[in-house]
Amino acid sequence: MFVLKRLLLLSVAVATLAALFPGTSPTASSRVLIRGAYGRDSSTSGVDVMKSVGMNTVTYNGWAGRAGLDTLWAKGMKAVIWLGEYDRTSPCAFELSDAQVRADVTAIAGHPGIAAYQLSDEPNYARLHCPNAVQDHRNRSALIHSLDPSKPTYVTVSTLDGKGGYPYEWFAGVADIMGLDVYVCSNTWDSWGVGCQMNTIDTAVAQAAQKGVTRYWGILQDFSDNFYRSPTATELSQEFSHWENSNMEGYFIYHWSWGHVETLPGHLAAIAQANAQLGAVTTTSTTPAPSLSPTSSPPTTTVISSPTSSPAPIPTSTIDRTPPTAPTKLSAWWQGTKGLISWAASTDAVGVWKYRVTRDGAVIATLSKYSLALTDFPTLDVPHTYTVVAIDKAGNVSLPGTVTRGPCPVRSPSPAPSPTST
Repeated sequence: MFVLKRLLLLSVAVATLAALFPGTSPTASSRVLIRGAYGRDSSTSGVDVMKSVGMNTVTYNGWAGRAGLDTLWAKGMKAVIWLGEYDRTSPCAFELSDAQVRADVTAIAGHPGIAAYQLSDEPNYARLHCPNAVQDHRNRSALIHSLDPSKPTYVTVSTLDGKGGYPYEWFAGVADIMGLDVYVCSNTWDSWGVGCQMNTIDTAVAQAAQKGVTRYWGILQDFSDNFYRSPTATELSQEFSHWENSNMEGYFIYHWSWGHVETLPGHLAAIAQANAQLGAVTTTSTTPAPSLSPTSSPPTTTVISSPTSSPAPIPTSTIDRTPPTAPTKLSAWWQGTKGLISWAASTDAVGVWKYRVTRDGAVIATLSKYSLALTDFPTLDVPHTYTVVAIDKAGNVSLPGTVTRGPCPVRSPSPAPSPTST
């Protein structure tokens, strides 16, 4: 009976994967059918460099319509549809209303270029403030399925959320596919002398299996900020090696634009090599994949069939390369031994996604677009400089807003009373 159940589950998984890419059957060398990246490259179409190294999926704003999806599909590319963020603090609600999601999904439902609909990014952090977060996501997933039952839903979950490590059980089954956000290289770990923590990938995979996650995509780190540092090309290959030992159905690199991946030949070569092993999808682009060695050539790969009709050109507006405005009106003050920082909202042509806050050059928080203040508990007797940048979904980062706060004016302890003479 156990063997029969396993076979039935396997047949369902095979059918689902085949539906994502019609005419492509998963095999030992091509079971990872989603090979994607957040962000776009700077080529004319925004995907040519990605295609040249075997990528086949990118992110796409759901409100941008069908024309851009037509162009992606004609190039043999798919898209994960972004439908806005979930606010993790207040009002604990999705950025887009149900009515807006109905309109956006109805306009593109059934398009062959859709790989999945993303519900939100790392909503597990909402467990701290939003008791209905899980049910809200179940409801949003059900809504999307009612509008486009042919496509899966997708949500990403991080390894930490402020309450516990590997909190996958809370969102297991909420969406059809979970993205396991696992970032392995940081400046802090380097300063401790331990380097990139590749074993975190293995732990995440094991924890996901234990906590009821049946389908997942791996999220690989290829970016840096003031906390994380970019992996080397060798370390990126090591990330792939650990994920290749899992049962992931796909992967996403985070983040193509932030990591300037297309300017790093070694990283492009590592991606091309991994995609060849995973069953890469090639491009009709004339841009060659980078050589894996001075004498090697790009691997022979398979082309996804595309529509025979000629789609409309991708509108320039669907490729967002304009950063948000810098946060303004930064203030910082002490409230007892707590530090408080606030700022005025940034603006963006498409929409601000997150704010990243650093103290003295180190990232201390990444907040939703609705959060315009932060409580901090820094060292009291020295000044601190805070910067805040706004980030949009395409990965464009604003110029920083900066404010410096002096040492905390904590009262010195009262001197002990002098002994009374007798």
